[in-house]
Amino acid sequence: MKIRNLIYGIVFLGLLWSCSKDDGPTPAEEKNKAPKIEAQSFSAAETITDEAPIGTVKATDEDQDELTFSITVNDENLFEITDLGVLSLASGKSLDATVKQEHIITVSVDDGEDSAEAQVTIKVTLVNQPPSMEGKEVTVKEDITEEEIIATMMASDGDGDALVFSIEEDIDDLFAINDAGEVKLAQGKSLDYETKTAHVLKIKVDDGKESTIADLTITVENIIEGIAEDPTSFVTTWKTETNGEKITIGANDNYEYDFTIDWGDGTVEDITEQTAVLFEHTYASAGTYKVAIQGDFPSINMYSIFVNLGILETAKLVSLDQWGSIVWQRLYGGFSYCVNMVYNASDAPNLSECENISGLFAGASSFNGDLSNWDTHNVNNMAGTFREASSFNGDISTWDTANVITMFQMFKEASVFDQDLGGWEIKNVASFNGMLDNSGMSSDNLNATLIGWADYVQQNNAPLNVQLGIDNLTFCGQEALEAATKLITLYNWELQGNFGQQCN
Repeated sequence: MKIRNLIYGIVFLGLLWSCSKDDGPTPAEEKNKAPKIEAQSFSAAETITDEAPIGTVKATDEDQDELTFSITVNDENLFEITDLGVLSLASGKSLDATVKQEHIITVSVDDGEDSAEAQVTIKVTLVNQPPSMEGKEVTVKEDITEEEIIATMMASDGDGDALVFSIEEDIDDLFAINDAGEVKLAQGKSLDYETKTAHVLKIKVDDGKESTIADLTITVENIIEGIAEDPTSFVTTWKTETNGEKITIGANDNYEYDFTIDWGDGTVEDITEQTAVLFEHTYASAGTYKVAIQGDFPSINMYSIFVNLGILETAKLVSLDQWGSIVWQRLYGGFSYCVNMVYNASDAPNLSECENISGLFAGASSFNGDLSNWDTHNVNNMAGTFREASSFNGDISTWDTANVITMFQMFKEASVFDQDLGGWEIKNVASFNGMLDNSGMSSDNLNATLIGWADYVQQNNAPLNVQLGIDNLTFCGQEALEAATKLITLYNWELQGNFGQQCN
């Protein structure tokens, strides 16, 4: 009995030990340790954007739990923070050191069970703002004095710094600027329209830390000092080689002349002639002279000077500079055989009363001007206008040729002329004889001209029974051949000269 009781006791104790091990109360678990965060400070330039990080707030956690950051006290809602602690400006916000140089916020860090807070200070650093200045354009007369203000440069500085002006670049060394930004001529300097029509200065403004540069463009306005500078004058340039040499300007005794002429050597004359054939002037010293004419000067005819005095006389005319406002009555032989004359005119002649420009530039072998702005609607005679003008290749495809009757030898021997004339209105032309003989017209432009004229004649049934001089030229291709055939067979045109009809 005792033994049985002993066995039962042992078994009971074993069961009791087993239950106490598996099912009894466990030791108290360790308590979560809260994260730690200390006060921190960051610096941010006042120019920082809301896309740039100010810094990353730091915190620790002894349990190594995942931490989440947030802002619990925000200064004017200026800031935001990511879960990972990256601090930045809130969207659309900005800093201004002149308003507030320090912002204090409270940042909370949470480990999922506990949290901690600390103050974070954002110190705003002042960033110097460069001065602001815009460029300027002004116009002044060439006779402006040293005392007159040419321009006042305006500048500002967001930091309120004192500004200093200076001229960074002045190629011609003509100008000065004072502390108020006023630009004047430097002492002893002056402007001259004839020397330079515009000056570009680089003006610098400095706030002691940074600077800004802007352009000041000064356009010089001409003061008319003589009729040679008047835009209404007819202006040409002549050159003499020896002392006591004269120049001769051809005229036309069918017209009345009443004009003022500045011969360019200090001599100014008022001339009234009703039967003049020429005007001449003698220069004491050899040189180059600008000759200007104002008034009624209806016709110039250098061809007559070439015929009577020879090419040495017409060669003295070296430049056609300006047509002015003269109303031309006749330009027959105007600059014929002025072999040294170049074309510097940017304006166009007034041809509203001029019907005849035949031989205008004939033999003017140095001439090659832009005549695209000419109004030729009143002209009916273009015979030989560019004959032997061996440098001319201007685009005159827009000329109004509706009233032209003759283009006889118009481009004959104009050896570099190569333009498409297929768009010309040719209804009234009675003569194309020798028009393109030995010119420089390429097969492409001759093709285009023939095709254009064939279409025009077909649409207008004119002109008929004309001869077109194309000596030593070539056209080619099926379309050009058909155009030539149409002109010859349907409208009785004759293509004259030794020309080719095939291209290599």
